[in-house]
This record gives sequence, structure tokens and C-alpha cells, in this order.
Amino acid sequence: MEVKYLFIDGGCLRATLKKVSERYFDGRELRINFTQLRGNHIKAFYYDAIPAMKPKETELEYTKRVQPRVELHNHIATLAGFHVYEGDSRIRRNQVQQKEVDVMIAVDMLTHTFRGNMERATFIASDIDFKPLLDALVREGMFVQLMYPPSDTNQALINAADARTPLAIDTIYGVLDRESQALLTLPSRNQWTAHDFDHTGSVEIARHETYGEVRYRRVAEEHSVYWASPTQFDHILEVRCPNYETIRKYVEDLYLIRLPDDEPREALV
Repeated sequence: MEVKYLFIDGGCLRATLKKVSERYFDGRELRINFTQLRGNHIKAFYYDAIPAMKPKETELEYTKRVQPRVELHNHIATLAGFHVYEGDSRIRRNQVQQKEVDVMIAVDMLTHTFRGNMERATFIASDIDFKPLLDALVREGMFVQLMYPPSDTNQALINAADARTPLAIDTIYGVLDRESQALLTLPSRNQWTAHDFDHTGSVEIARHETYGEVRYRRVAEEHSVYWASPTQFDHILEVRCPNYETIRKYVEDLYLIRLPDDEPREALV
């Protein structure tokens, strides 16, 4: 079995989770199922810093503010295969700066590579400062998979990896705990042969330079958006969801298809 290690920039994961929550979950608190996130990785390393105390903040106020982060780190550290490493943080010019986290990540990934402890590294990160690290790992023969927030990651960092997985809504949803998943009905994706697909009542609602005509129809309680598959002849890709706002955001984020803001009123099947 291939030995895979997972390295997580906690600051990147937290920021990505916050953006996903604001876009799809009305800003509600989401929790990661870290065992699900580790998947088939033998070991997982989580790096983050406890926030620094703010000027004029009392000890009691500071303790209350950082307690959720402390509890999260303690929880992760108890999970099988996980190891948590904390760096320092400080406030400078009204901005929080993390120290040591990036260095710890670089040292650990290079050390495990040089010692031959792993055959493949998965890295959750977005900071362009990690590009030299990825370049060094690849030159040493390590296969590096980058998991990254698509809207916040420089293309140069993405290109430096051997494989890339965007941390889009479907990926994030798959590693949420059950309580968090229950807050959203994720759109379903289906593929059909064109001659088996019923276009009755559909209307064109967008055009895309790659997918061409994008059509919409309402099937019972679900919204259906579909277009011709660009890779398989005579096939159709369909996305369905009970909530139009969710399907609109989903199609835009995953396929770069811009749908109308308002739900079409025609096209009932």
C-alpha cells in the first residue's frame, strides 16, 4: 500500500471553511470531520497558531476568545494518526502575524521526504510562499498533491504540484460532520445519453464558451440545469437541487457558468 502523509495549513483550512459557510450556509458554524479528511493517509499533521493577546485585552477575555481554538487543537490531537503543531502569533500594525508555522511545515515535509517515510504528500495550503517548498519536494522525487481554495491560490503554487484538488463546495461538504452536512442539500450531478434525456419544458438560460447552450427546467420539486458534455459525445451533464440559489452558486463555482440571479418561472415539467 502506498504510504501517504497529509499536511494541513490550519489557517488556510479555517479561512476556506469560513468562505464556504458565508456563501452556502448563511455564515453558520461548520465543523470538519477530521477522520474523514485524513481518509487513507497513514499520518496527518495539522499546523496552526493560537491567536495573540490583543492590546488592552484582559487575561479572562483572551482565554475566552482562544478557548475554541485550543479545544479544536486538543480534539484533533486525540484522533488516530493526527499530530498537531502550534506556532506563535503576534499582533503587529493591527495585523495578526503567525511565526514558525510555515517553517515547521517546510521542515517536516522535507524531513519525511529525505528519510523516505512517505511515498506521496498531500498538502492543504494556498500561500504562494510555499512554492519553493513544493519545487524542492518535486525535485527530490516526492509526488505532491495540492488541495487549495480556488479563489485564493496563486496559479504558480498550483502549477508547482503534481496533482491538484480545488477545495470547492463538493470537496468541503464531503469532509463536514453530519450535523454540518444537514444544514445544506448539496446539488446532485448526473450524466445521461442525449437520446434518453427529456427536454420537455426546458428553456435556455445561459451560454458558455466551453459548454455552449445551458438549459433549465423544473422537475417536480427540483431545479435542473444541464448542458452537452464537452468530453463525451452525445452525453448530457445535469445538476439538480431543490434550492435555486444553491444550484446557481454551485454551477458558477464548479463550472464557471453564470446563471440568472432570479429563478426562471417558466419550464415546469
